[in-house]
Amino acid sequence: MSNAIQAEMGKNEQKIMRGPVSVALVFHLIKPQSAPKKKVIYPIKRPDLDKLVRAAMDALTGTIVMDDSQVTVLIAKKVWETNGPGVHMEIVELVPNG
Repeated sequence: MSNAIQAEMGKNEQKIMRGPVSVALVFHLIKPQSAPKKKVIYPIKRPDLDKLVRAAMDALTGTIVMDDSQVTVLIAKKVWETNGPGVHMEIVELVPNG
């Protein structure tokens, strides 16, 4: 995951964020074929959301942020996806008032 992050950062010539950041993560998991088509079901099976978040935070460290301790706001969820697995990340550097 961190190689993909580094490639994206190179395209935009982004610098590593050093202040507090907000991170939103949406993990797209492949929906099992056995899942009902019309009924809404949630991805309550493995992988665990906390493990996915930990992997994402490790990938951000040293590439987007200096350290994952800079994350002061974290929103994460996992959803079923029919177009393939992946993760959508939104990272915002927080600016103090004043």
